[in-house]
Amino acid sequence: REFRALEAELTAEGATVIGISPYESAKTLDKFRQHEALPYRLLPDPGGIIHEAFGLRRKFLGGLKRATVVIAPGGAIHKVFHSEIRFRAHARIAVEQVRSLRTSQKP
Repeated sequence: REFRALEAELTAEGATVIGISPYESAKTLDKFRQHEALPYRLLPDPGGIIHEAFGLRRKFLGGLKRATVVIAPGGAIHKVFHSEIRFRAHARIAVEQVRSLRTSQKP
């Protein structure tokens, strides 16, 4: 819900929001996206391959971490952050990181 609320701000900053889930199928994610009126895409990650590539597998508890990844326009990872406690802060942190990225890239 937090990303839905801030999606317009992120888009205005030049970002594209994409949700990725290792647990649901594309059909289930599409139903969820429609039900929640999410303005961004949700992609399945069967087996957690994308999550694994970003190092988001929990070492001791198993499963995958809730995380946000900000990727720079050239494809380089700008920031990865996760929190099992403050996950509602992810959207606000993403806006701040996208803004800092744009500021650092201005000539």
